[in-house]
Amino acid sequence: MSSKMAKQIPRRDFMKSAMAALAGPPVHSVARPLFPVKVQYRDVTHESGITFRHDNAATPEKYLIETIGSGCGWIDYDQDGLLDLYLVNGAATKVYNPPHRLRNALYRNNGNGTFTDVTEQCGVGAEGFFGMGVAVGDYDNDGYPDLYVLGYDRSILFHNNGDGTFSDVTARAGVGNRGRWGSSAAWFDYDNDGRLDLAVANYVDWSPENNVWCGEHAPGRRGYCKPDAYHGQPPALFHNNGDGTFTDVSQASRVGRTPGNGLGVVTFDYDNDGWQDLFIANDGMVNFLFHNNHDVPRREWGLMPPTLEATVGRT
Repeated sequence: MSSKMAKQIPRRDFMKSAMAALAGPPVHSVARPLFPVKVQYRDVTHESGITFRHDNAATPEKYLIETIGSGCGWIDYDQDGLLDLYLVNGAATKVYNPPHRLRNALYRNNGNGTFTDVTEQCGVGAEGFFGMGVAVGDYDNDGYPDLYVLGYDRSILFHNNGDGTFSDVTARAGVGNRGRWGSSAAWFDYDNDGRLDLAVANYVDWSPENNVWCGEHAPGRRGYCKPDAYHGQPPALFHNNGDGTFTDVSQASRVGRTPGNGLGVVTFDYDNDGWQDLFIANDGMVNFLFHNNHDVPRREWGLMPPTLEATVGRT
């Protein structure tokens, strides 16, 4: 185009054409729906083949363990790329003997929307165990995730053998949490040695022999007690020794020096110093935030000032 012809084009139009040529073809914006998309969920439990039913062993005696539980966890136990499902159940008690078997359950994901109950062949039923929760983690770094199952009076560590079966290695590992009411747990590497350690939140010192009467003293008027009717139990911290065993460092780390009514546990690095910290959610009392001082080998932790009071159990 000659300079003479260019002069005949208005400057504004000329600049628009030049800029359009430099910018290339126009970019079309992605159309957005005029109204928000409505997400819907459908209950597919029946068609999936999951028939598990949780039993909390409820009776008029109002055992406190009837009020809490149970947990579940997704675990690809056979490493086929599909998440399988582990479900925790209650158990018979001194005042409750159901006609049906009570056990935990492991369902294998078939990859077509259905699941198969493989509890018996895998050996993770834990019959007679009053369960509360479960934490999934590969504590021995063999590529197969293991199960730590929380419960009243004890907990169980199931080692994944990698062949579709599990073995109860609780005694050898030293993580039985005997005499305590374990409610939840978390696997985390608190000392950055490449091995998963274990933090356990414990609840209160209830027992069938110490079943406090709460509510009106009249037939049929007994109620469930609040946790403050009992003494809280301190959290536990187990250090992974790397040989299949753990060392209880609850006292040495100071994590286990403060009793609480623990119901939940979360690990995270809240101050971005590269070391995982620990948060315990307590029922009806202040929560615990433990700062990881990373002073290995002493492994001492600092309990931060009280956090916001938990509202769990406050109704």
